Amino acid sequence: MASTVWQLDDQSAALTQPGLRANFQLSNPQQGIVECQVADARLDAKLLQGARLDPATAGCQLLEAYVRQNDLIASYTLGQEQPFELKHYWRGLPSNSTSTLAALELISSMQTELLDALPRCVVGSRLAAVQSVLIWKSVEDDWQPLEIEPESSHMFAHHQVPAGVLWRFKAPQVSYLELIPPGDAQQLRLARTANGAVTSQWQIFARPLEKGVILRSRLYGVLVEQATDLDQAQHWWQALESSQLPLTV
Repeated sequence: MASTVWQLDDQSAALTQPGLRANFQLSNPQQGIVECQVADARLDAKLLQGARLDPATAGCQLLEAYVRQNDLIASYTLGQEQPFELKHYWRGLPSNSTSTLAALELISSMQTELLDALPRCVVGSRLAAVQSVLIWKSVEDDWQPLEIEPESSHMFAHHQVPAGVLWRFKAPQVSYLELIPPGDAQQLRLARTANGAVTSQWQIFARPLEKGVILRSRLYGVLVEQATDLDQAQHWWQALESSQLPLTV
């Protein structure tokens, strides 16, 4: 059955969601989902960037890529000096809400042939033309605005890592939401560049990895109408909580 979400052409993939058209280059997963088109507006965004080692080392090499139903699946090696195998699933999520323009899940898994390793990777997004950023520390809290000065950053570690981050664009009137299950990220860095772009870097896999063990992590990325973004955030958090990581990942 052909996918209605992803169309793969060699190392390039086209994404189609109800309110979003975009592209992805499999040879450069750290760039993320780019050329994001919402109606007649282009978002300056790089969404759900594939994992890179933290600190960064040489780039990854694509082993294989294919589309299965609503998943774009790609496997990478991270170089001879970093003998890890990384697998990503960029998954299109179903939605019945007209306020949800696009809903995606980045599932990451890593394994190694080493007897003992500590890989430490980061995933995240980069969005420009951002009017404001809100963070959600836990399910018991309300969303709170976060002021980030140009060329500065905020770091959250361990139990301080938020459950979610919300970017509000100046134009068009849309918001982008990232949600992560408790314990999947050991650290979050939110930074603003000199030109105003705000990046997220969720540190994943920051725990021991040995041969025969597979580490897994999930990250939701959802584009919604700004007028109802907090309601949509609650909806998608409930969806994330109630879903299970597929056994085949």
